[in-house]
Amino acid sequence: MTTMRDAVNKAARLLGVTMAGQIATGHDATDILDHMQGVIDRLPLFHDGEWTDVLLTSDAAYEASDGERVSPQGFDPIITLPTTYVDDEGDTKIMEDLSRVHVIGDGIYVWSSMLGAWNKADELDINDTFPFSPKDLQGIVALTVAVAAPEYGAQVNPVTVSQAEAALKSFSGRFYREVISPPDNGVLRMSETGADSWYL
Repeated sequence: MTTMRDAVNKAARLLGVTMAGQIATGHDATDILDHMQGVIDRLPLFHDGEWTDVLLTSDAAYEASDGERVSPQGFDPIITLPTTYVDDEGDTKIMEDLSRVHVIGDGIYVWSSMLGAWNKADELDINDTFPFSPKDLQGIVALTVAVAAPEYGAQVNPVTVSQAEAALKSFSGRFYREVISPPDNGVLRMSETGADSWYL
């Protein structure tokens, strides 16, 4: 199991804070972890797509769905995170990679298809599980190095820059959620097509 400590140690070596075989400790470990948390917080899956607010009204158990922001509102329900969902055709499928659920007062959780598990993605401690697939580790490290480099006076090599760019594209592509907006009937009425449209 990959931990945040593993990720922080990789970033520390690229920043020149530690040498091969050493581990980051003290202020350096805490500071790099903070930078890494900032990188995770700004990923597309937490900023793109819509959140659906769910306000619970009792202590009854509740199973959340992808994209929900669940507020217990003072109640104490058991909130579970799903491993499957039912698609538009009525078929049951495994959760999509990078599905996310925010339980207010508890945390933001993200689903990794490779791990087949939900992991907490906010307010991470150094010993917490790295929340994404092991394949995402180097990309998150590269993004962290790019952000932290000015503070440490480090030079970011071209390979790390490429890894950071690839990571952003990967997260954006895998998280893509189609958001369907209703047509603006006012605009349609002003268009030649919309002037005589039967559905207006």
